[in-house]
Amino acid sequence: MHRLIRKKHSTFIQILINHKKLRSYIRNAEAFMVNKNNILFIIFTSLFLIINITPSFAEIKVFEKQVEETISRGQSQDQVEAFALQKAKRLAVEEAGTYISSLSVVQNYKLQKDEVTALASGIVQAKIIGIPSIRIDNKIVYVKVKARIDVDTFILDRQIQEIMKEKGTLKILEAERKKNKELEEKLANLKSSEVKRLEELNAQALALERERDKQSLFRKEQALKAKGELSKVEAQRLAKERELQERISKTLAEQEKAKLEEAMALEAEQDRIKRAQLENEQRWNDLARKAQLSQDQWVTIDDSLSMKQALNEVKDLKKEVANLKSRLDFQYQENRKNLQAAYDQQLLLVSNNFANSILEKDPFETNDEYKKRVTTHKAKLNQMKRENRTIVRRLEIEKKRKLSETEVQYLEHQLKILEPFINRLKAIQDRKFTLPEGGAVTVELEFPDAEKSRFPMRLQYNGQSWSVWWPYTDRNAAKDFYKTRIYIKASGLFQLGEWPESAYKLTAVRIIHQGTNEEWEIQLEQPLEYTEISRFAETRESVEVAKKLMDIDDAEKIDLGYIEFSGKSLSESGFFILIEADNDEKAWDIINISRTRMPRNRDTQEIIFVMLENDKVIHAEPAYVIPKENTGLTLKPWASPWECDALYNYKKKSDYHPCHSRLTMVQAGKSFAKNVIAVVYTLGLAAGTFRVIDKNKVNDIIEDIDIPNAIKKWRLDNE
Repeated sequence: MHRLIRKKHSTFIQILINHKKLRSYIRNAEAFMVNKNNILFIIFTSLFLIINITPSFAEIKVFEKQVEETISRGQSQDQVEAFALQKAKRLAVEEAGTYISSLSVVQNYKLQKDEVTALASGIVQAKIIGIPSIRIDNKIVYVKVKARIDVDTFILDRQIQEIMKEKGTLKILEAERKKNKELEEKLANLKSSEVKRLEELNAQALALERERDKQSLFRKEQALKAKGELSKVEAQRLAKERELQERISKTLAEQEKAKLEEAMALEAEQDRIKRAQLENEQRWNDLARKAQLSQDQWVTIDDSLSMKQALNEVKDLKKEVANLKSRLDFQYQENRKNLQAAYDQQLLLVSNNFANSILEKDPFETNDEYKKRVTTHKAKLNQMKRENRTIVRRLEIEKKRKLSETEVQYLEHQLKILEPFINRLKAIQDRKFTLPEGGAVTVELEFPDAEKSRFPMRLQYNGQSWSVWWPYTDRNAAKDFYKTRIYIKASGLFQLGEWPESAYKLTAVRIIHQGTNEEWEIQLEQPLEYTEISRFAETRESVEVAKKLMDIDDAEKIDLGYIEFSGKSLSESGFFILIEADNDEKAWDIINISRTRMPRNRDTQEIIFVMLENDKVIHAEPAYVIPKENTGLTLKPWASPWECDALYNYKKKSDYHPCHSRLTMVQAGKSFAKNVIAVVYTLGLAAGTFRVIDKNKVNDIIEDIDIPNAIKKWRLDNE
């Protein structure tokens, strides 16, 4: 009997024997164990002591440090962020070191302050909580970082002894600490242009940190083994921690490789606008990489997840989503500024790429020769101006398009980066929890409704009641079920949600018949969806809308739709624009704007009738009109399409006819048929073409010479 008792209590005795204060009690307990009457007393006393003493062995001390730094002139966001990360970790280690210095085991070694900090850096692991956040106040950008250290006091003494046992270890740790401090100072003094140097310093800091964490985990495992307390649970926890470290190290290595490739591509790009686009993409990728590191630290959501853990997880996820959204918004604004500045600089260069110089007369040059040279120079200068206007207009259109693309990219990156966090939030909200206390639901199975083969069932919980139906198909089984209804038990299933009065609510009931072990679940209501999930769905819809708007813009670029031939009298509420092209039609220029139709002076000139609404073109067409006898011109257009004979002089019929306009194009099908008939019946004398308005050309001209803005200026001068 004594042997049996000794065997049962051997584990307990081994635990107690490590505690000095309890050794005398254990000796007394050993003496009392021969007495059968004292067995019960010992068992209860043992349980009490285990409950009260064990926590003192496994106390976890938490140290958190938050650092907020401003992005000053000449500094980059990445530089300030890297500096803040290193500083937060260092301050957390120093605070942990202050605690460690108070321990008697450390005081015995009589260490200096720097040595204590070095010792702490070898024991603890500083982790960054979440993703660094961005705050803007009075146009000043602040970067905020939080670092956390968890110190397991259960094995702290042993870890310290392991380090102090080897004299060289502390020196190595001190050297690493100094190197880290130097890296931090270098990061603080970097210039924003030193991108390569920033990457190098970051890589060095991360390599030091990974190696230190690896050694710290090894020492922790050794300390547990030395204490003889490396249980199966603890071994599994350490294995998971090591797996997490390896996963993060792998992710960091992959990210460093991707960042290097991006940096090389950026350095090789010479085009100003393309470079700005690459910089913007790199910023998006950096934010995605930070989000990935945060995800790597997640634990699997399984049955071991408690309600309390889930609530804390939701709280953290909500903070993380808000922080990421803030950073995405900030990054979007920065990307817009970056792209806009690149286009503005390019537009400035294009606008100033010709000189409006005055030609001096050569003494040996005749007046006629000088006039001819001046005329030629002015013609070339005007052509350059027209070509420049075309280039500028094209750049402005491209700029508008790229800024629209930037908005779509912002929304797409928002979906890509936030999706894992939203999915995790959904997974937690879909989980159903049972409460250990207060989760019981009373269930009453009432008299059956034979007409519809079902039982009415009333459920009650916390002053609320629900009426549900339980259908049956087998009458005999239903009778047995009803007779044994006292064995029906119900437990509440709770889900987390965005309810204003509570973080969780009863949403379903699990009912079980204890006699037959039949079990089924009844859903009472759906959890109130978290706002982050609903906003994410709205963002997805916004992407589709933005893409459709871009598709419409693309379609309008080819054929705006408002360029047409009305076949009606041209309204005087519009504007007549007299334009002129150079010989090869590479550039067009506005000659005059008028509320009434004006004549052309040369064949190189065209007239477009334009109607505006809210400073946008809503209708445009070439102003071809039929002359009215003796009274000048009417505003009635020609009928379309126009049949144009090869030998007919249309200038006699009108000063501006579609058949000799540069704004028309041949209608191939009808023209081919006309010429076939002409060859057969008139030996080709009636050959010619059918012509229609060249909508694409008119559209390009309107965009190139920016007719809406030209009309705005004309209105300021004339109305």
